[in-house]
Amino acid sequence: GMISDEVTYPAHPLGRDIAGTPESLANIERADLVAHMDMHYVPSSVVVAVASNRAHEDVVTAVSKELGDWKLDAPIAEREKSIGMSQGQAVQLEKWNGEQANFVLTMPGIEFEDPDRWALSLVNVILGDGMSSRLFQRIREELALAYSVYSFPIMHSDQGVFGVYSGVSPDRAEQALSAVMDELGRFEATVTAGELERSREYVRGRLLLGTEDTRGAVQWVGR
Repeated sequence: GMISDEVTYPAHPLGRDIAGTPESLANIERADLVAHMDMHYVPSSVVVAVASNRAHEDVVTAVSKELGDWKLDAPIAEREKSIGMSQGQAVQLEKWNGEQANFVLTMPGIEFEDPDRWALSLVNVILGDGMSSRLFQRIREELALAYSVYSFPIMHSDQGVFGVYSGVSPDRAEQALSAVMDELGRFEATVTAGELERSREYVRGRLLLGTEDTRGAVQWVGR
């Protein structure tokens, strides 16, 4: 995953490990952390989400009691869009002594407020989310080329990535990659009404199941 980030976002913060490097970690002082919190951990960056049967006013009162003295700051200025994604094709290989090879394909996706995000979630389900997906059925079940294979959308605030991951036997890696590329290539022209309806039901069912417990409900409201 980290290698694919570096290739997808060369010379860009999104391509770097969020934990930093040994050198950057060694050089961070307490003052740096405090300054970072003062700049970013501010009311305009915070959403308080509550899942409860209490009245709205009671929740507001309780939250105000805890956070009422937190001084309001100016709204965050519109950030400049960061155009950091690699243009064209790039391949990076890292060899290691293991019994499994892993490959990640990435391509431009969409940002998380893009209206097409709902359509992309259905594309993802049909193509590579779950055991009924095309990639799983074709690459793993029919061709037996991979131990695991799935697709994934990553939506940042200003851009996104759509990717496919597969874990394979090293001697099957090229075949598996070729088969994945075939599935991607034929996808647009071959989506059926039945697949679309099944993917809707899958997403709808997962959404309903996900909001049955308090944590799921509060995460949905917060998002």
